[in-house]
Amino acid sequence: MSTLTQTGTITDISAQEIHISLDQKSSCGACAHLKDCALKNCQKRLITLPRTPDVKATIGQQVTLSISTRQSWLALVMGFLIPLGILVACLGTMSILLHQTDNFSALAALLAVAVYYVLLFLFKPKLNKTFAIRVSSELSGE
Repeated sequence: MSTLTQTGTITDISAQEIHISLDQKSSCGACAHLKDCALKNCQKRLITLPRTPDVKATIGQQVTLSISTRQSWLALVMGFLIPLGILVACLGTMSILLHQTDNFSALAALLAVAVYYVLLFLFKPKLNKTFAIRVSSELSGE
């Protein structure tokens, strides 16, 4: 099975969590305008992962994070394609079938997408178990 990998550095450790700063993968590092650029992909990304009791980690340690390609596609579908489908379906239903005004249809569609994201947030603990990010290197002894 294919996996996606990303390298990072442990920035903070607590009893329950490990905070990892992901290294930038774009070409921003070589850009002369890096200081003036406001693009989000040029910044470091911080993620938090649950810490298992047997993990021995140190701040500043380099680690490799990996996730299966299947899980990454599922995350893409859940994060972008389903909300897009909800938006289009709600707009179509409200404006064409129920003959509502454009403003009301747009507001209802945005509200439906917001409800979807709130549901994702409420199910975050279950989703965290579904999307297993593996940490390797000296951290897990691999």
